[in-house]
Amino acid sequence: MPEDEDPLHFVFVAPIPVNLTVVCNAINAKVGLTPHPTIAVDEPVSVCEADYAVAETASLVFRSSPHMPTLFAFLPLHHIVVLEAARIVPWLDDAAALEAARPAPRNLNFVTGASGTTDIEGTLVRGAHGPAHLHVLLIGGQMPAPAPQPANVP
Repeated sequence: MPEDEDPLHFVFVAPIPVNLTVVCNAINAKVGLTPHPTIAVDEPVSVCEADYAVAETASLVFRSSPHMPTLFAFLPLHHIVVLEAARIVPWLDDAAALEAARPAPRNLNFVTGASGTTDIEGTLVRGAHGPAHLHVLLIGGQMPAPAPQPANVP
C-alpha cells in the first residue's frame, strides 16, 4: 500500500440494523484493528455513536457519559461516528431545547468536521486539535421533516 494511502478509506456493506459492533467488526476485518474499550494518544481509530446532529451547522453532538468518554472524540487519527438519521434536528435552537430538558452532562461537545488549523505559517495541518479524519455513517430510515426556521432568525 502506498505510504499516503489511508487504510481506513473503504466501503463495506453491513446488515441492518448497523450498530457499533458491526462497524468495529468491519474495521477489524479490513485493516486488522482489534476493538478495545480504552483510548490513547494517537490511537488510529475510535468508533462511537453521536447522541444527535444539528443540520443547520452540520454538527455532531456528543454528551459525555460513562459510555461516551470525551477523549474518544478527540484523540484518534480517525473518528468514525454512527448516527441515526432520525436523530438529526434541523436547527441549533432545537439542540438547545433538547439540552434544556435533560440533566447537564459533564461535557457537551459539538463537532463540525475534522480538526484542521492554519496557525503554522498559513499551512493547513490536519489533526492538530483532534482527529484528522471524520467519517459519519448515517443509518436508519427517513430524516424528520424540516421544521420552520426559528422566529428569531432573520
